[in-house]
Amino acid sequence: MVVETLLVSTAVKTVSIVGSTLWIIPLILAGLTYVNYNRYDPESHIIEPRSLRKDYDFIVVGGGSAGAVVASRLSEIHDWNVLLLEAGPDETEITDVPSLAAYLQLSRMDWAYKTMYTGRACLGMKNGQCNWPRGKVLGGSSVLNYMLYKPDAGDSIGREIDIRNESRKQIVTAKKEVVMSAGSINTPQILMLSGVGPREELDKHGIPVLADLKVGENLQDHVAMGGLTFRINKPVSIVQDRFQAFPMTMQYVMHRKGPMTTLGGVEGLAFVNTYLGKK
Repeated sequence: MVVETLLVSTAVKTVSIVGSTLWIIPLILAGLTYVNYNRYDPESHIIEPRSLRKDYDFIVVGGGSAGAVVASRLSEIHDWNVLLLEAGPDETEITDVPSLAAYLQLSRMDWAYKTMYTGRACLGMKNGQCNWPRGKVLGGSSVLNYMLYKPDAGDSIGREIDIRNESRKQIVTAKKEVVMSAGSINTPQILMLSGVGPREELDKHGIPVLADLKVGENLQDHVAMGGLTFRINKPVSIVQDRFQAFPMTMQYVMHRKGPMTTLGGVEGLAFVNTYLGKK
């Protein structure tokens, strides 16, 4: 099963990173619990159609948080047929563990993008490039981003979709609308490949221009910070020795409590609006 494979690879990867074989015991126990749940709980399985229609009322491209919700709401109209497309695999039970989010990056659930070298950022990284995790999984980047959420907005365009995989190609048509929800990187890419984007960029790659628009030119990302450091007089922080302890893992498996419920060790987050933001 895919779950067992991911569990073993996650356990081995974790051991190699932290340098302690103690990690593998609680991970295996936790994994066995989740595998058993996955096998006997029918609601945890995604049912995929064996064949596709030639046309749908709506086609939603991208099975992330927004795309999945849009597809679900559209499908509430019983007379409408809705197709949700996602390039990656389904989630596993490991993706539900908040503290293991970092181990999903650079896995098969990640597009594994890297930033371009600029000489002004990522100077401490190999080749001056940072990893840019983007979810390639049903659930999208929300599977990888430590359960952080910020509302976004997007537009729709198009009528026909070319679906390809290793064994076959199929074209399906949207009778009403195609909803693009493929993420901050893939949505502009798909639009530009379809001829919607900056003319200069499309001409460079020999793509016929359908609409000369500034697609993808307002990409913004947050500034990374190492965080604030405080001295404390009580052992309340998440430190390696406490986090790797067997009781902490079992506390999560049995009761969904403890350090493994933290967002990858992040204990507090905030959007702060200051006067400096206007400068």
